[in-house]
Amino acid sequence: MRRLLAILFALSLFIVVEVIVRIIGLPVKVQKAYISFRLKKVRREIKLSRESERRYEEIKNKYRYLKETNTVFTTFSNGIWKLNKNIIALVRDTFGSWCIYSNQFSFRSKKIDLKKKKNEVRIICLGDSVTFGLGVDNEDTYPYYLENFLQDKYKNKKIEVLNAGIPGFSSDQGLFLFKRNCLYLKPDLVLISFGINDYVRPLNQTIQKVKKRSFSNELVKSIVNGLNEFFMNFHFYRLLYFSKVIFSKNKNYGTKSKKIPIRTKLLDYRNNLLKMAMLAKSNNCEVIFLSEYSLPYTIGSLPRSGKYFKVMKEVAKSTNSYFLDVREKFKEIEEHNLERLVELFFDLCHPTPKGNKTLAKFIFDFIVQNRIIEKLPLKVNHFQLNVEPEKFNEPIIKNILKSNRK
Repeated sequence: MRRLLAILFALSLFIVVEVIVRIIGLPVKVQKAYISFRLKKVRREIKLSRESERRYEEIKNKYRYLKETNTVFTTFSNGIWKLNKNIIALVRDTFGSWCIYSNQFSFRSKKIDLKKKKNEVRIICLGDSVTFGLGVDNEDTYPYYLENFLQDKYKNKKIEVLNAGIPGFSSDQGLFLFKRNCLYLKPDLVLISFGINDYVRPLNQTIQKVKKRSFSNELVKSIVNGLNEFFMNFHFYRLLYFSKVIFSKNKNYGTKSKKIPIRTKLLDYRNNLLKMAMLAKSNNCEVIFLSEYSLPYTIGSLPRSGKYFKVMKEVAKSTNSYFLDVREKFKEIEEHNLERLVELFFDLCHPTPKGNKTLAKFIFDFIVQNRIIEKLPLKVNHFQLNVEPEKFNEPIIKNILKSNRK
């Protein structure tokens, strides 16, 4: 009887403390640590459920022109790197194993014809590792999902979405890529998404080919992990489990925000976006700027990210381009269900397959609501910028404006 009373008392005490902790709220450091814990769990689950190796074999047999390789990227002396042409590789890194293949234009897409067909809408997604789809197969990137969504909607048109994202690229490199590799393809619409690699220095990431992998059956470890993940649903347990971070001297647990250098100055970032929009518009190509999103309590919460966000929004308005606030869309999920939000990301900013599908749906809904496809191709005889060139202290901007007036 006493044991039963003791158990009931302990259970009641636990419930009371749990309620109090939920009402008061967990310390910010504990919330940061918990998000980090959840991200590791999401990664582990995705690694175990991957079909990358099966897809690798299917694609290799379907597209015979693809060359198996250990080298995915080639770096040039000017600081630009590109995805190698017509390759296929099964790679492994911290994201697990995933399959990459490219076309004849070094895009992470299937082979295309240079000349567009009748009723064909060509869309180029320009960006960094988020656009590229770091950690996921080609079929799980948001450009791939977007093409399928749009094709189902506009059955009378041929929709072609090209993935021109490159991991680690900033707006400087994105501008070079757009001028050099994208414009001659005569896109009707370009999606531009740069930001994180502009206000922080990217991590060094290596992509290597990997052999077939095998999993060892660690029964005890899986049981411990299972129990730990179950109790992690209780806020009181989280408080105890991550109590050590409360006393940590590192105020920015999980990110050293004060020590992260700026890669592209704010003015240069604005000029790069301006040039991309101006080049696109002058070539009868519509533009959608996509803001970037990162999980709360991580690098996206840096004060400087807000400045770059405002600049992108300003450039979109100045060039009569579209602007999709991806941050707002994901923050709606964040406010209602943080657990679901964490399942959409591998880490602070790279989406999982579910995350990429969600992002593609945001973009698809935006395109449909604004009837953008129906307005293509864009007819531009005289491109007018809604801002004086003197406000941008760079001769190149002024020269582009002058040449555009002729």
